[in-house]
Amino acid sequence: MKILTYLFITFFTFELALAQVTIQGTVTDKKGDAIIGANIYIKGTYDGASTDVNGNFHFKTDYEGEQILVVTFIGYKTINQPVNLNPNSSEFGFVLEESINELEAVVISAGSFGAGDENRQEVLKPMDIVTTAGATADIAGALNTLPGTQTVGEQGRLFVRGGSGHETKTFIDGMQVLNAYNPSIPNTPGRGRFSPMMFKGASFSTGGYSAEYGQALSSALILNTKDTPNHDRIDLGIMSVGLSAGGTKVWDKNSVSGKIQYINLKPYFSMIEQKIIMDKAHEAMEANFAFRQQVNKDGMLKFYGNINQSSLVSQLAEIDNPKTFHRYSLENKYRYLNASYKDILNNKWSIRTGASYTTNQDIIGMDTAKINEKEHGVHFKTVLGYDPSSQFGIKFGMEVFNRNYQQQVDLSSNQTIQPLNFEETILAGFSEVEFYASNNFITKAGLRFEHNSLNNDQLLAPDYRWLIKPVKTARYQWLSGSFIKPQKING
Repeated sequence: MKILTYLFITFFTFELALAQVTIQGTVTDKKGDAIIGANIYIKGTYDGASTDVNGNFHFKTDYEGEQILVVTFIGYKTINQPVNLNPNSSEFGFVLEESINELEAVVISAGSFGAGDENRQEVLKPMDIVTTAGATADIAGALNTLPGTQTVGEQGRLFVRGGSGHETKTFIDGMQVLNAYNPSIPNTPGRGRFSPMMFKGASFSTGGYSAEYGQALSSALILNTKDTPNHDRIDLGIMSVGLSAGGTKVWDKNSVSGKIQYINLKPYFSMIEQKIIMDKAHEAMEANFAFRQQVNKDGMLKFYGNINQSSLVSQLAEIDNPKTFHRYSLENKYRYLNASYKDILNNKWSIRTGASYTTNQDIIGMDTAKINEKEHGVHFKTVLGYDPSSQFGIKFGMEVFNRNYQQQVDLSSNQTIQPLNFEETILAGFSEVEFYASNNFITKAGLRFEHNSLNNDQLLAPDYRWLIKPVKTARYQWLSGSFIKPQKING
């Protein structure tokens, strides 16, 4: 009986072995060169193999009949080939086509060129900013360590290739931010208002901005708030100079996050002697909040806000008479609100739209004189994108930006100074076309039109860019166009 059982098992195993299908072949690129390490497998199964140094593959399977053979390799388009498998040996030859905009693609982002998928999304992650030596968790401080930027005195702002600080514009979820830095007294560095932990990354270009980001002659700093978080959390912070508390609550399709922080530098100044005499150390209260709502499979609605209030009083010496001091006080009130929506309409069309509101007030005192500055700004933008293929894309949109500025100066001598008031409205339209000829060559052309009500002027700013990457370790780029220098009315 044992002999019969053994013979039956042996015969059954032999029959199964005879029923297996052998799949073999080669994988090459369009030039005929072998692709090493390409993956070939039967869809929905674990049966497959990888190509060797000659681009050959070979494996056996028990599956027969109509199947789908999948061929994949990084940087190339995936092949899904229907096949009819039978016990006879099946041999195939696959030619992979280079995929544009994948890991090795040359990319233009916010007017800058880069190579790699990570670069297309961001330059620095939040933890990169927090851990950058000397940046003290400040976005501008971390970016000032990158090539193409430079430190100018103690201002603490982004300066790119000799441009001034106001020529670098900040955008949150595509919407412009006014007064992106906390105010500071002369000879002391200013800090950015926004916590890097509220954003999923910072994209930064060192010149030649995209046509979408007008009024940014030197550069555009693009911050994108985080999408829906994965879990609830509560954060508490205790520092030698303040306290902070925050939290995140996640539901099925929406979430809300918030953080409040109090800072007082008096304990720090009492321990470490300062070169500047401080009658009242810097004191600030700040609150951030964010709300996200998943509208559909691809749609995301976001709200973001920042509220900040700070004050300080110091004694500043005259430049030509260091023994003479003047009392200098600074009080700031700041509010920023942002709403944005993005969605993929179909496999070719996408949309981004949003609105932002900024209000800033600086009350500056010098001895008995007082300067009261108020600035309000509203920004609306809508952008449509059309991508008919992986090699060609176009986006176009329009935006309206309104800014109102008021300055009132009160002197102790009752001398009257004419108030400085103005209102500026910028109406703009823009369009950009980009073409990926290959993973080593890309070209991009843009056109921006602006009408400025302040000087009743119309501007047309075309630009053209191309970049070639002949080898992985070298690249050459060229940029030509007209760029708009923003008006600076106040400091």
